[in-house]
Amino acid sequence: MRRVLDKLDEFDVEVPFSQPAHFVPEDSELVKGLKQAYEEVMGEPAACKTMGGATYARAFPNAVAFGPLFPGQVGTEHNANEYIEIESLIKLADIIANAILILCT
Repeated sequence: MRRVLDKLDEFDVEVPFSQPAHFVPEDSELVKGLKQAYEEVMGEPAACKTMGGATYARAFPNAVAFGPLFPGQVGTEHNANEYIEIESLIKLADIIANAILILCT
């Protein structure tokens, strides 16, 4: 790896846009409220996960990506023929409405 990094010094590399790593703790008020909203609608424990990719959440302090892939579903996002099942869309709308109520009161 060191040889690769040393070789890169021979080139001018410009990074036009960069964002630092983003993390919101699971015990934050935001995440606790979102988990509560999920659990009240779904009737099962909510689980948090992290990802290595970038989401819109990185652009805002104290923000997280939330939904809409449910456990056991295959992710189709950002692929050809991306879709969401109507039943999942309705559940997601219920969860988001509940999250708004919880986080705004």
